[in-house]
Amino acid sequence: LEFFANLEGVAKEEGMLAELLPESGKLFLYGDGSWVNSIIERSAPPCATIGFGSHNIWRVKRVQLMEGLTRFVLSSPVAELNGEYDIPLLGKHQATNAALAIAAAAEMGLGREMIVKGLSKCPQPRYRLQSTERAGVTWVNDAYNANADSVKVALETLEDMPCEGKRYAVLGDMAELGEYAELAHREVGEQAAQVVTGLVVVGLWAEVTAESACQAGIKYVEAVANMEVAAKILRGWLEPGDVVLLKASRASHFERLEGMF
Repeated sequence: LEFFANLEGVAKEEGMLAELLPESGKLFLYGDGSWVNSIIERSAPPCATIGFGSHNIWRVKRVQLMEGLTRFVLSSPVAELNGEYDIPLLGKHQATNAALAIAAAAEMGLGREMIVKGLSKCPQPRYRLQSTERAGVTWVNDAYNANADSVKVALETLEDMPCEGKRYAVLGDMAELGEYAELAHREVGEQAAQVVTGLVVVGLWAEVTAESACQAGIKYVEAVANMEVAAKILRGWLEPGDVVLLKASRASHFERLEGMF
């Protein structure tokens, strides 16, 4: 957002990819955004939309997060490819990513057996909702990057994950947001308050996020100066069965926090 002003600016730039496709090609596009039609209009070849909404050609249904995987049902124009799939990644958004891959694979003539095999070997990207367990506590490390939308998705994933105890989050600064920085940090504080029992915020915008979370009703929230203080607070909170989300922009190096336990 820092360089493209708003979401419409980002969509306008991304739409250049659609313009570069030849008429003999095909565009596969996540179909649930407000910007979808503006990109489709710039595409010479036909477009297949993929998403949760009923208007999509390839539709994802009944997403369920389980231990170490996401399960979903796909409805599509290709009867052989309809039904249930598992992917070794966490998050509803990963179901639509998988559906995009399935649609593209079908266009290239791949059958269900090969598609299922490929999805089962999908690598876990480092620091992207990467789940590990330490002393009975599940850590969800999503510290590769952060903006308001990705924090929202991470919090939704945390909320959907199986959890025998309580849910906590450690949030850091979101970079490259330009004039939207303060508003975005307030938004994520409010969103976190709807999901977690306790919130720790680190960074330049920590007080803003924490204040927003407090106003939204969360009881346990701390704005701290560094990782060491964040770790000390978490040690007083965490018990076996709890789940902790780590989320910040890459420059914050939040992966260091998990290593302190």
